[in-house]
Amino acid sequence: MYSMGGEAWINSMVALRLGYKLNYDVNPTVTAGFGLKLRGFRFDYAVVSLNNTLGGFAQRVSLLTNF
Repeated sequence: MYSMGGEAWINSMVALRLGYKLNYDVNPTVTAGFGLKLRGFRFDYAVVSLNNTLGGFAQRVSLLTNF
């Protein structure tokens, strides 16, 4: 299994992401997402294409903070 991707911070608060996965499914998989940082919180969102017999997309969301 191989993965590669990139992240570009637009400013100190917004990041854009794009990735590519090989050998996870029958076909290669493309991922895309963004991240937001504000007042000690970080929100991440990603969408992953599901290249299997069902097709479609999976969405992933996370909210992070430090104590």
